[in-house]
Amino acid sequence: MGGTFLVQEFMSAGAPVTGQLVGDEDKLAEQLEGKHVFLVPEQENATNTLLANAGSLFASTLQTFADNGGTVVMCREIAGREGFLTATGLMTTAQQSDYTSGGPLPVVAGWHPLASGLGAEVAVSNATASYTIGTEALSVVEDSSGDTVVACRDYGAGAAVLVGYDFYDPDSDAARILANAVQYPRNARRILLYTDSPYHQVGAEALRRLGYTFATSSEMDFDRKLTTGQWDLVVLDNPHLGPYACGGDYYYDSLLDYLGVWGKSFANTWKLDTVPGLALAYDVGVAATLSSPPSAVYSWYSDPYFSTPNSVPNLTNWTNNYSGVHGFELGVISSSGAVAHAGYTATAEADKAALVQGNWGITLISGFLWDEVNQDADGDGIQDGVELVMNGIVDLSHNPYLDMSFSPTATTTGATVNFTGHAAPTAHNPAWCFGDGTTASNTLTATHSYSAPGFYTVSFLANDNESPLHYSVRVAPRQLVVAFPDAGPGHWACNYIVACYEGGIVNGYGDGYRPDEVVDRAQMAVYMARAIAGDDGCVPEGPDTPTFSDVNSGHWAYKYIEYCVAQGIVNGYWDGYHPDESVNRAQMAV
Repeated sequence: MGGTFLVQEFMSAGAPVTGQLVGDEDKLAEQLEGKHVFLVPEQENATNTLLANAGSLFASTLQTFADNGGTVVMCREIAGREGFLTATGLMTTAQQSDYTSGGPLPVVAGWHPLASGLGAEVAVSNATASYTIGTEALSVVEDSSGDTVVACRDYGAGAAVLVGYDFYDPDSDAARILANAVQYPRNARRILLYTDSPYHQVGAEALRRLGYTFATSSEMDFDRKLTTGQWDLVVLDNPHLGPYACGGDYYYDSLLDYLGVWGKSFANTWKLDTVPGLALAYDVGVAATLSSPPSAVYSWYSDPYFSTPNSVPNLTNWTNNYSGVHGFELGVISSSGAVAHAGYTATAEADKAALVQGNWGITLISGFLWDEVNQDADGDGIQDGVELVMNGIVDLSHNPYLDMSFSPTATTTGATVNFTGHAAPTAHNPAWCFGDGTTASNTLTATHSYSAPGFYTVSFLANDNESPLHYSVRVAPRQLVVAFPDAGPGHWACNYIVACYEGGIVNGYGDGYRPDEVVDRAQMAVYMARAIAGDDGCVPEGPDTPTFSDVNSGHWAYKYIEYCVAQGIVNGYWDGYHPDESVNRAQMAV
């Protein structure tokens, strides 16, 4: 087994067990550094209360561990409804049986990595517990009553795994399950899955069948997770893409930002007509309302979305036509390069598209609800709708290797920066965007210098010749700090000065910024006025009658000083403003 482990035993009164003392969360966090797996064996000497308290105390530490790619494995959680995993918030569990009986245990998700090497059933030992679990987790092995024995919940590259075995009895099946658990997950793609209901699980099933790990989100935390993580793919299993979904009226602003920097996304839609800006971001348009929602989706030509890795027949059976399509069709915006792969008519027809690839191959959107397709035409036990979603995810996530680096990572105006692209042989026509309006084409290496300070967003892209559509692959943009020569990256105030310059609050001189030069009261007023007004152009002209006798309307800082006076920011002295007087730190704070 690869990876490094921390095995945890808790203590109970009268039965000391070597290991971590409950309550020492700082020590636990320290011990988890560099570890990949946190394994909690059966806690035979611990009380339910002790385990619940430990879960609560360690909740933040273990959630961070999982979010950062760690796997938390809990073996035979003996507690009831307030057990360890439930208290951590990693998975909702409630024990149903302490000694499962009734024959072998069915493996209900044999395709999942936790079931690797297992048959259709596994043996039961004399102390195998079963549970009910929350809808956020996947049941892999169950007992004869349908209660869960083995389950997992994905956290991006990390996971929480519940195993109902105690491992006291020699058992090859139990050993295989534990081996799978401590090696899971196997794939570290950074995928964010949104779903607004526990009943809509096609996106999760497709990702799990592919062996892709992912982080889940709901309408309450989608915006936070989207904006705080770096995602390779965002999957929206979202039948309510309306203005109140995802935690607020303007949640889609963050999604638009993600799509705006070439983020890859696969979405299905409902009420897309309420968010026309989002429709445009996926390279589609909302067409006329459907009076009779269609009952089928047809492939319009041979392409990977209906063939790779799964062969998918035309989708001819909807479980509910009204819910399957929410009264609108997706129109193809041909000028944007969008390609319609399937539609509601047997042959290609304008404004009848049901599956549209846009943005040069990095977005995919379907106009039908994934959960509303109930068809298994090839009889392989997997719904065709799930297989179609799997195909789309594979195509979006299968890109030739592409990365970039630049040196130095922070620089000054006029200095040369060396840019290097790292690409697989399948990546062609590499191009750089340096963030200041200049580009470099057909080169993996480039040099560039910047004439003005600022925070510049650098991007790198190339064409993929593996895809039949030859789409563009883009590296997530990265930021380069360009500073004044005399207040460079090593200066303690570098980023503050650059931010003030970009915000139009300060200017430099011909030879730099002069960070150690003393500021007078006139300059202070200029800085404050620009900051409060928004920029220099928003500072209004001063009044006809000057407020101070030593700052008349012809003074270079007249409008700034008058604006600060009007805003209540500065005061004068009994004999004027004293514009040439130096400002000390106390005055600046006021």
